[in-house]
Amino acid sequence: MAYEVEMKAWVDDWDAMEARLRDMCRFVRGFRKDDRYYLVNPEPATEPGDGASGAGRSERGFRVRVDAGRACVTFKRKERHRRAEINMEREFEVDDVEAFNELMRRIGLEPQFTKVKEGLEFEHDGLVIELVHVRELGDFLEVECVDERDDASAHQAAAQRIEEFFTRCGVDPERIESAPYMKLLRRIRSGPTDAGRAT
Repeated sequence: MAYEVEMKAWVDDWDAMEARLRDMCRFVRGFRKDDRYYLVNPEPATEPGDGASGAGRSERGFRVRVDAGRACVTFKRKERHRRAEINMEREFEVDDVEAFNELMRRIGLEPQFTKVKEGLEFEHDGLVIELVHVRELGDFLEVECVDERDDASAHQAAAQRIEEFFTRCGVDPERIESAPYMKLLRRIRSGPTDAGRAT
């Protein structure tokens, strides 16, 4: 079991941010991540990942991600500390993703949401950094710190490290986004929005 402390921010200039990251960090790889979300008995009034306690349908659903030919099923318990997302994450690999998706259909589950992320992964001092383009939304800088400890003070310290990294990257604090991607994409897919930043 691992705990992820993660924050993301909108990126206005991809090339400038990429140059900054290549100068500061170790480049790891380019990637494309295709996600399908299965929600079990969803509650329409809530969004996965909303709320301070992580309660709601985010705990009764799971994600199937295909990344570099590898398929993983992931389920999380989400919490928030200020603008950071703290996830208790469990996952397992699936040898045949199409067979798994067919099994889900046979037991009455259909993917209710999809997301595609493409980008570049970097590493710096134990932080995992991704410069990503999320289809339909735009560009983001994601920074994640993984910790095995179930320790709130350690998670808070990790969030502070991420905020300090954002500062080093020149990220405007106003551009830090606390809403889950799913919530942002729902706004786009449901029609015109006044969110502004999501265009």
